Amino acid sequence: MRVYSIGREVGCDIVINDNTDVISRRHAILNVESSGKMTIVDQSHNGTYVNGIRISPNVPVPVTRKDNVSFAHIARLDWNRVPKPKNVWMYVIIGIVALAIIGAGVWAAISFLGSDNDKDKSPSTEVTVSQTPSDSTQTSTTSGQTTESGPTDQTTQEKKCSTCHKPLSKCHYNGKHPERTCSVCHKRISVCEYGGNHPKQCATCGKPIKECQYGGKHPVEKCATCGKPIKECEFNGKHRTDR
Repeated sequence: MRVYSIGREVGCDIVINDNTDVISRRHAILNVESSGKMTIVDQSHNGTYVNGIRISPNVPVPVTRKDNVSFAHIARLDWNRVPKPKNVWMYVIIGIVALAIIGAGVWAAISFLGSDNDKDKSPSTEVTVSQTPSDSTQTSTTSGQTTESGPTDQTTQEKKCSTCHKPLSKCHYNGKHPERTCSVCHKRISVCEYGGNHPKQCATCGKPIKECQYGGKHPVEKCATCGKPIKECEFNGKHRTDR
């Protein structure tokens, strides 16, 4: 998301010339998402107007390029100075189509080479195995040639650990790994109510997100005098009235 600052200060992204100082130095902020959606936030003393209606300060208001946005009725927003976002989805679709074409070409080449190899294979030859009881040797005859080999040894494969998949002789726990514990409640996984996957909790009320009344997003309490959030208010929401 791109953020464009608007005001009469030279450092703003969109500078508005105003010799009367009616336009604030940082008058408003325009938020432009990659999808094309835009919101404008008023940060001025003399107000920002959308289609002739003054918007509330520090509150994002959706706008489009067809809307008439004015600043203190002094200047209007020139939409030509706001770059249009690039269509990212078009490049994504082109990339997917290109990968699909390349994959189809590779698959066709592999299928063609595999069919040629099947045609080149020679017919299998008959193999006759005979064993004499005297020396327990194996005799194989292939296309007129006879070879002898000694008796084969049958070795048993050692059992492997079901957790680390190593042979039992190399397993540090001899195949009996201790059960993992939950990182939240520190109980064993088999005893943990959530199986080690506790739901996320709300940072404000401490309840699980599903049980939180606001879904983990409590509304920000604002100062009744300046309209800023309590945490950003200079007087913590308690402005002096004796001045």
